[in-house]
Amino acid sequence: MFKKNMGRTSNNSSALGAEASKLEEIFRKVESVEHCLTLFHSEGLLHPSGLGTTTISLLERVRNNLRAQGLGLEPNLLGRAISNAVMDRHLLGAVSIRLANSDTDFCGHIVQAETSRVKGDLSKAQFHYWSALELFPSHPGFLIQYGHCLKDQGLIADALPKYIDAYYFGASQKDVKQHALFVASSIGLFDDVSAIFKRQNVQPSHCQDALDWLLTSKDIYTLTNLLHGHDPSMSDVCRYMCKCINRRELVLALVEGADFIRTHRDTLRLLDEIGWSAK
Repeated sequence: MFKKNMGRTSNNSSALGAEASKLEEIFRKVESVEHCLTLFHSEGLLHPSGLGTTTISLLERVRNNLRAQGLGLEPNLLGRAISNAVMDRHLLGAVSIRLANSDTDFCGHIVQAETSRVKGDLSKAQFHYWSALELFPSHPGFLIQYGHCLKDQGLIADALPKYIDAYYFGASQKDVKQHALFVASSIGLFDDVSAIFKRQNVQPSHCQDALDWLLTSKDIYTLTNLLHGHDPSMSDVCRYMCKCINRRELVLALVEGADFIRTHRDTLRLLDEIGWSAK
């Protein structure tokens, strides 16, 4: 029995090694994150529920091998693409931390941000935190640091969504709660933000209805643009994050708004004329 198990393990290891070698050849010539995502699809790696843990481990192995071979850009692009394709938010936060820590561009921006912050140049620090988070927007640790940088410049409303996002991506309450409540109290949202931390921060499984996921600031920007045709104001972002628990509640709130009717007037008129019903 032991020998059989050892053989099976060896076979699995060999199969993973062969698959990794195949993918190394494919991803050593990528030119963008979008190119990587296209390859995820064409190679059958990406499913509607996003990348699974086994596939993530395989792709991280490929990325690490490419890095060990002296490549710089391609491992960075592959790492960012992996983080773009993970749906489970707590998993995404952990994966983002691992991948960002060896992304040369991300690390360069963080060094610049931290150095500028120590020197008191908060505007420059803000730019570099923002640039780093453009690469890995779900990194909980540096979402918190970016929030601190915004708060220290008096950009209170801008800081609040960063703290809440960090919490949803896996940051602990002890690292984020006091800061979130401080800025919330300054803009009249203390009770609402307190309620967020009293709820159990458990995201539904990525195989469940995506509308049931807890609401991040990115969700608010995406859905407001889709349903209202414009970016939300920062006060709207804070208000929606506090008033709507999940994407479903946000969609309902946006559909009930006057901007939804103005943006989709012609479509709504057409649907009324043909007697279309959602039932």
